[in-house]
Amino acid sequence: MLAVILLGACTENDQAARQPIDLDTAAARYIELALALSLIDPHFVASSYGEADLREQALATPRSLQEISAAARDTANDISASDASEDLLDTARRASLKAQLTSVAVRADLLEGRRLPFLEEAELVFGARVPELDARAYILELHSKIDRIMPGQGLLVDRIDKFRRNFIIPRERLPAVIEAAVAECRRRTYAAMELPEERLEIEYASGVNWLTFNEFRGNGFSVIKINTDLPVHIDRALEMGCHEGYPGHHVSNVLKERELVEARGWKEYTVQTLFSPQTLVEEGAASFAVELAFPPAEFVAFERDVLFDLAGFDRAQARRYFEMKRLLDELAYADIEAARRYLDGEWDAEFTARWLINYRLLSPERARQRLAVFDTYRTFIAAGYLGRRSVREYVDRHAADDGRAAAWQAYRDLLTRPVLPENLRN
Repeated sequence: MLAVILLGACTENDQAARQPIDLDTAAARYIELALALSLIDPHFVASSYGEADLREQALATPRSLQEISAAARDTANDISASDASEDLLDTARRASLKAQLTSVAVRADLLEGRRLPFLEEAELVFGARVPELDARAYILELHSKIDRIMPGQGLLVDRIDKFRRNFIIPRERLPAVIEAAVAECRRRTYAAMELPEERLEIEYASGVNWLTFNEFRGNGFSVIKINTDLPVHIDRALEMGCHEGYPGHHVSNVLKERELVEARGWKEYTVQTLFSPQTLVEEGAASFAVELAFPPAEFVAFERDVLFDLAGFDRAQARRYFEMKRLLDELAYADIEAARRYLDGEWDAEFTARWLINYRLLSPERARQRLAVFDTYRTFIAAGYLGRRSVREYVDRHAADDGRAAAWQAYRDLLTRPVLPENLRN
């Protein structure tokens, strides 16, 4: 309903005065508006490449948030209707462009001060509904399971934090561990799918509020950035390698560049944003990537037999550590619950931090960091959770009982065509 209202914001007279535009024109306007918004909101565009003339135009003619919002809505409304000769991919592109343009308008409205309840904002920005669970009952059941495998006495959060500290990769060993993880993610991806020529590098950063980040720079080249200010636990190595690299964001961008930008001329895919329906699909695919490349037993085996040695950890602790990790991963919904209550004004910062410590089982330091993420990225916290679940269900449904090869093919199909969250249900 909200999306319909936004897209119908222009008057009948405005509609009559403007002419329908083709998809390539709409794509050019989308890029210009996304880049214009990124001048005001540096978090909006995750990466962009090519299209130097549009970038220069955006820099040369800064726009206000109101102007960006109005122009994005107008462009979405002006996109010409489909005709009988249009193929299915072009129809999907049309829907995707309208959704992306709407996301620009919505983000501009939010930056200007418009506020919606968390669940409505998440649905409007990312195009998917957050399930409402009995969060407390769900969380306490997981606490009970974690408590049974955690050694020692005292508060559960303190025992977890003490245990996990033993598995922080030493800074001097971090490059060797990460490089080995990325190499194995790459090997498994290449064994399952063909890729165009590509290249990936790893950089280390500080002074930022994220743990890892992928920046695609075009011509098949990505940089994975890792924040060394934050502790990197051993389980994150393979997750980083798959999520940011193979077969996650890097592979997604490489395939889109080859098959959509170069082969079809769809320039909108030269810009990756953090707040849109496309984001939910991209984040979902990247988050699911580790499950695709490493079934649970293989994940544990590679971490234990290869990465534990490189990090200098005791293999005998691996089984307990990864059982704890599996249960903590299931607590991810607690992040959404905390963000919802905090951003809706039901809880203040102090109460939310305590809740994250007591229920999400984060250390006080990590709870404060999570609050900073809520403040900056708002409902983005829901994108990975919803996306991963939706992509997993989509791949499982399309692969059925045909095995791993079919799962990889279904996953690749998602990366090489316009997909909205609603399409993942089909």
